[in-house]
Amino acid sequence: LLRAKGPEAEKAFFAKLNPDQTKAVSTAMPVTRLDLDQVALCYDLAATILFPLDTEGVWKIGYAMAKDNFNGLYKFLISIATVPFLVKQVPTIWNIYYDKGTPRAELPPEGGIGTIVVENLPELPMSIRVLTTGFIQSALEFTKVKNINVKLTSTNPQAWKWVATWEH
Repeated sequence: LLRAKGPEAEKAFFAKLNPDQTKAVSTAMPVTRLDLDQVALCYDLAATILFPLDTEGVWKIGYAMAKDNFNGLYKFLISIATVPFLVKQVPTIWNIYYDKGTPRAELPPEGGIGTIVVENLPELPMSIRVLTTGFIQSALEFTKVKNINVKLTSTNPQAWKWVATWEH
């Protein structure tokens, strides 16, 4: 997203990092695991550059990440997937991005609602929780359901929850 905005955006981003952070971010590979606090800092800084004065900037980054991740071949596959199928994939998707926490999906039989829970990760920064909310919203939109609403519940640090509702 920063590259798409232009070299000035990237320059502004790296100017806000200390040398160790700059090295960690600039040398990271897609399989590199970064410290959660470093990742949250990067999202926070990027949001201030990409969406200045917008309190939903981190959410918008998560939303854009899902759009980017599910384009191409995945776009076709996800467009024919059902929301329950997609929600059940969340633990796998979570583990691609993070090597901490125990994710699970809860889907009651009546449909129209699903809960994603990440346990055993009380230190999960708020930025990553907000980013995940935007990511889930965007991913569910690929399935063509209507009136999607994703709410983050941060009342229990032992079990972060995202409750998604939708209509067919």
